[in-house]
This record gives sequence, C-alpha cells and structure tokens, in this order.
Amino acid sequence: MMKLMPQSPTSVSTFNTCPKQYQAKYITKEVVFQSTEATERGTRWHKQLEDRLREKLALPAETAHLEPLIKRLELMKGEKLPETKLAITQDFKPCAYRDRWYGGTADVIVLNHEERKAVIFDYKTGKTKDSDDFRKQLTTYALMAFMAYPHINQIKVCYIFLDQMEYSPVVKGKKGLTFTRKDIEEMKSDLAFNIEKIARATEKNEWLPNPGGLCRPNKPTVNGGQPWCQVKSCPFWNKR
Repeated sequence: MMKLMPQSPTSVSTFNTCPKQYQAKYITKEVVFQSTEATERGTRWHKQLEDRLREKLALPAETAHLEPLIKRLELMKGEKLPETKLAITQDFKPCAYRDRWYGGTADVIVLNHEERKAVIFDYKTGKTKDSDDFRKQLTTYALMAFMAYPHINQIKVCYIFLDQMEYSPVVKGKKGLTFTRKDIEEMKSDLAFNIEKIARATEKNEWLPNPGGLCRPNKPTVNGGQPWCQVKSCPFWNKR
C-alpha cells in the first residue's frame, strides 16, 4: 500500500485543484519542477530579505526598494523569526520537520511574548491575489504556530505581495486574518478533512482529473499555445 507523504500548504492546494495534477507532481513525478526567471527571482528575493532581517546584511540593488518593509518589521514589537519551519504530527503536536504529517516554512514570524500575540507574513511575488485557497493556506500556518507556541493566544497571518507592496487579504479594511485559540478546533477539523481526502486517494491509488481552464490550449502567443497544466498524460490535457 502506498504511504501518505508529509503534506504542505502547496501539496494540499494542488490536490484540491486537481488530484490528477497532485499524482503527476508528487507520486509519479511526471511533472518535474522547472525553475523559471520568475521563480528564480522569487527565491532570490526571499533569501535576500531573510539575510537582511536575520544577519543585517544590506539588501542588493534588486531588492533595495524593500528596505522600508524591513524597517517596519524591525519596528514591530516582539521577536523576529525569519524563514521558520513549522511542523505538526497527525494528532496536532509540534514536531521536528523530518517527522511531520504537515508542515511549511513561514517567511517571517513576529512573536510578541509579552502580549501573547504573533504575526506571520508570507512573501509572494507576482500579482496580488486573494482566494479561499490562499486563505486556507494562511490558516494552517496559524494553526501550526498555535501548536508551536502554546503561550501565544492570538495570531494574525498575512501575505505581502512584494511587487506591489500590497497586503492580502484585506478584510473590512484590516490586513490579514486574525485567529484566537477558540478557532483551533475548527482549524484542525478543516485540515484533517483535506488531508483525509489525500489519504483516501493514496490508499486507493485513485487520482481523478478535475478539468478546467488550465487544461485548455492557450493562444499561440501565450505559453507557446500549450496549456498551463503540464500533466500530458491526463485525458483532458490540451482539450477545449
């Protein structure tokens, strides 16, 4: 029987988008990650911001315009933890990353020990977005942080889209999503439900396609006319 691999915000999001795509990326490895100019830039920017906050290294020219962001983070009250791995077991206990049932890396955590509050920021490059899927990913970071830091009673989680220097989501004029410990059981239930779907598919080795716009061919001037999805073995690939 196939063993369920450790899950992450990205893997759960991929399965919810399309189980067939999950299989191709994580099981058969039909789709191999290939870096692009955009992904390489995102990786560089993350590393440069981490080095600036952790090591106080000057930002290079391509990210020098983000210095005001770092200054704002430094002025926030609390301990700053850049690029922090968070991980939990199936019974929602904090654990070493190698032993995780579910885990991910938070770009910045600010722990205000005195007020028992925390803020988690996730950097993104590209256009500003907001969706239920993006919000669910943020929610799981808050859940893992509640488990990792039992003295923290309130956590705000937020994306920072670096190209526009915009925050997402914005709810009733306020940046990010805020959770307290009374939300934990619902957060646990939602994550367990999503991973159980992946566990059932893994047990049955059943990966049903979820056809949509990403399956269809593009215009010749966009992505060479190819669909955005790379799962060429899918019966819906490149079909209108």
